Amino acid sequence: MKLFKYLGLGLVTVVLSLGLIGCGAKTDEGAKVVEEGTAVEASASETSEANESKEKDMTVVAKVGDTELYQHQIDSQMDYFKNMITMQYGEDFLKDDSAKAILEQQKASFLKGIIDEEVLYQLSVKSGFETADEDVETEIAKIKENYENDEKFEEALKANNLDLETLKSNIKRGLSLNKVVNDIVKDVTVDANEVKAYYDDNIKSYTEGPGAEMYHILVATEEEAKKVKEEYDNGAKFEDLAAKYGTDGTKDVGGSLGFVTYDYANFDKDFLAGAKTLKEGEVSDPVKTQFGFHIIKVTDIRNEDKVTPFEDVKATIESQLLSIAKESKLNGEIEKFKEDVKVEIMN
Repeated sequence: MKLFKYLGLGLVTVVLSLGLIGCGAKTDEGAKVVEEGTAVEASASETSEANESKEKDMTVVAKVGDTELYQHQIDSQMDYFKNMITMQYGEDFLKDDSAKAILEQQKASFLKGIIDEEVLYQLSVKSGFETADEDVETEIAKIKENYENDEKFEEALKANNLDLETLKSNIKRGLSLNKVVNDIVKDVTVDANEVKAYYDDNIKSYTEGPGAEMYHILVATEEEAKKVKEEYDNGAKFEDLAAKYGTDGTKDVGGSLGFVTYDYANFDKDFLAGAKTLKEGEVSDPVKTQFGFHIIKVTDIRNEDKVTPFEDVKATIESQLLSIAKESKLNGEIEKFKEDVKVEIMN
């Protein structure tokens, strides 16, 4: 569910607290997970350490009632966001004007996120959903059960740049937010007619065009491709040739690409044009594409559209619409409560 997609990283910290900390396990492998984490978790940890090493910017960026929100709350999220972009696209991406515009938009989104989270938290307190301290202690005890002793637990906290009081605060806040959100959306439903109407209005999304089961053997040169085709014509099995000569991951599955529509946007146009000319079970001569030369085989050709029946996607559509409806209700309640608490954004 995407109900928290716009909220600040406070909730992400709660997830790490209840999830990553809890996965420390009583095994060497579990300890390794805590120490090393995944690439993303490690990056988050490195970013957090960098943030801790520099003085926090206590500039007030907004106020929700009497609660002040600070620049460092946005900076910590922006540093993490920049780190993720850099890992995916490289350092030069951050120098691009369009990237800078994206970063500014993201900064504004993070500001809205920490404001909305604080508004929702204050609503949870006002509505009587603030988590009691004894419930927080219960959660802490559950987490500690995953560790051999208190020393291992403390090591896990340190590895994730947390101290016990911060962990408790995050759990208290996160559970309080969960309670008020669940209360707000508990009566949200989706009418069966809405589900069917959505299916009918978006029937193209559930329609698969003509195509075939496609197999290929990709090689670097036309000469190699001709050699492969010659061996096939002389009786060699296609899957054996794929394993012997194929240069991509499909070589291990007989060259199979699965069912591919003739207009599939993510496939090379020259490849699809070559495949479309083939008859059932036929194998092509070398087909040149931007990736090299292919020998293509097609089976189970379908010349008409295939529409996925409504009953097969009904549950998925209902779940999607329910999430949208719940998010809309939650957004509405946040905006309504903003009228009761004074929200001020500093320039």
